[in-house]
Amino acid sequence: MTPGLPTTITLFYFCAGELRLGIVAAAVAQVAPCTELDSSPAQCPHIGKLLKLECTGEVTDRRIIVIACGGRSARLVVDGPIRLTRIGARDLLPLSLGLRHRPLVGFAQDGQQLVILLHIAWLVETACCS
Repeated sequence: MTPGLPTTITLFYFCAGELRLGIVAAAVAQVAPCTELDSSPAQCPHIGKLLKLECTGEVTDRRIIVIACGGRSARLVVDGPIRLTRIGARDLLPLSLGLRHRPLVGFAQDGQQLVILLHIAWLVETACCS
């Protein structure tokens, strides 16, 4: 292990429908309750729309997150529950060659659940252009 590198990272978990997703928590600038007035799809897309997912079912716990990367920021609607957790290198699982897809960076094992880890720069760029 290289000296000075952290042995754990903090992840911010959320959902898109029933799919568990995560990003590096340091990229999250703000989390706020979601209201109809501030979550218009033109200004604040749902994470499922960006990932081209069918998010079915009634979701009552929606939040708006502001993420930042490379001097840009974007607002996204995500489904709850949300939470922060610290994981170690042993909890990270890389993508196999067959699963390479630009928004995905890998997986994290959180207890018995698998969490899909998303690429922050891709999310910001895609949300700003949607």
